[in-house]
Amino acid sequence: MFSYLVMIIYNLSILTPFILAIGVVKILEKNYIIGIIILLISLIMIFGQITLKTYAQKHLVPKKINITKIIRSNDSWISIMYITYLAPFINMITGGNINLSTWILILIGALLVIASHKGLDNPIFKLIGYKSCTVETEHGVDYTLLTKRDVRNICTVTKIIRLSEYTLMEVE
Repeated sequence: MFSYLVMIIYNLSILTPFILAIGVVKILEKNYIIGIIILLISLIMIFGQITLKTYAQKHLVPKKINITKIIRSNDSWISIMYITYLAPFINMITGGNINLSTWILILIGALLVIASHKGLDNPIFKLIGYKSCTVETEHGVDYTLLTKRDVRNICTVTKIIRLSEYTLMEVE
């Protein structure tokens, strides 16, 4: 149960900058109440991410893991993600309005993110210095590994904590 809750909080972070951008757009459109509410929601999501990281590092027991190979870095699609975060501003400039259909699309996106079993690239963790890559263990299972450094040698990853079923975080 805890692992599933962690995965939901972790994966919802991909929507945080998008929701933050919608809040800023609403304030720029002089819709202050809705804009502030949306900004508060995004700040709560950011706080949840930082709380998740702090709790995991203090309370989860580090384990040794045998990584057999580093499959790839997850940073290749990051530029597309950042362009997507600009969509609310582009919508505002072109005279569009964030209406019910936009909110339905956001809700569908949130449900798809929650249903995802893989760890997605986390923009909040990226802001606080974490990188992500996909690694394979001796059992043939692929995990998303969060680390503060570039992992080039599989022997250098010694201690990890397991955030969720398929997401690991390296600890010092």
